[in-house]
Amino acid sequence: MDPFRVIFLLVLVSSPILLLAYSTELIKNRSLSKNNTKWLAFLRYKIVIGITIITGTSLILVNLVFSEPVFDNPEKKIEHARKRNLPDLLTEGYKELIEKDSTNLDYHYNYVLSHFQQKTSYKNAKGELIF
Repeated sequence: MDPFRVIFLLVLVSSPILLLAYSTELIKNRSLSKNNTKWLAFLRYKIVIGITIITGTSLILVNLVFSEPVFDNPEKKIEHARKRNLPDLLTEGYKELIEKDSTNLDYHYNYVLSHFQQKTSYKNAKGELIF
């Protein structure tokens, strides 16, 4: 799952819960004591503080859990790209192998194959083609 979707879902789920907790405590405290303004000021910003904490911790956790792997050699990169069906990464791996050993024709052949498996165009958020 995309890390940004995970963060969005966490914030989407936690926001109504914090809003409900904030509103019930605010109503309860307003009815009990009207002179306690410092506590009410804290409660007003409680939801903002809660969402900030939840978003920050989810950002840290998502960056730790969903980080891209770092490869020591091109063979591991190629193996990972084949398992995940990532032609862009496959092309990079073969390019690195060709830079190491330019006389191996299999590397050149596989580089060309993986290059033509890549998408030729990409779409941005508006749906417009980017070449």
